[in-house]
Amino acid sequence: IMIDTIKFLIPLTDQPLIDLLKGNFMRFKKDNVKTGKVEFEFYSSNIELGSYNRTVAIKLTNNPKGFFLEFSAPKYFKGNNVEMIYPHELPKILAQLYDELCTHFDYKLPEYSSWPVYRLDVCYNWLFKDESEAVYAMDFLHRIDFPRKKKYTYDTSVMYKGSAYTIKFYAKGPEFHVHDFNKIGTSKATSLQAWADRIVRFEVNLKRMYLQDFLKLEKVYLKDVIDDQVILDILKFYLE
Repeated sequence: IMIDTIKFLIPLTDQPLIDLLKGNFMRFKKDNVKTGKVEFEFYSSNIELGSYNRTVAIKLTNNPKGFFLEFSAPKYFKGNNVEMIYPHELPKILAQLYDELCTHFDYKLPEYSSWPVYRLDVCYNWLFKDESEAVYAMDFLHRIDFPRKKKYTYDTSVMYKGSAYTIKFYAKGPEFHVHDFNKIGTSKATSLQAWADRIVRFEVNLKRMYLQDFLKLEKVYLKDVIDDQVILDILKFYLE
């Protein structure tokens, strides 16, 4: 089991700080061509943090007030998401990221224990004997359907998309080769590629409201998603 992408809301009420941050972010705006009114506007930035300089996405928001922080925990901490990050490892990763963010913004942010979780991607790897077995397994998974989910089928993956959660099965090898191979040193990348070629990954992307309902919590925080058994139970629920 592993955690991949996680998204938090960092609550901020310091308006002067928010205004200051806007100067370091890119502004995105869409106007209604008929009325001239602004349909939406937001400020975002991608910053490189961690020992591997992997991207952390930040987006300012007025409702709720603060900014969203979204990143891949294994890419930030290990430089790739072939190797796994277990749920119980998240506190030490967030502690490191928190310190880096405070240094980057030159401001002491609210403690990360107070950040509500807005998205959580949980995964399980099936490791096969070789690449041909992984391809065979992926071919079989293409035939599976999930109730009340729209199915999208691709060469090396299949996705079942919904408004509250999304389920994916995909061959890790091709995905790693396209997105991450060239971002890692050749020797390490070659070793990871050989490993990734044997993996079929099962991934569940849980949005905030569904995660709260599933865990029966008004709000979900870091402490609620660091128990390995809780995450394993979530994965099992969608496989049964």
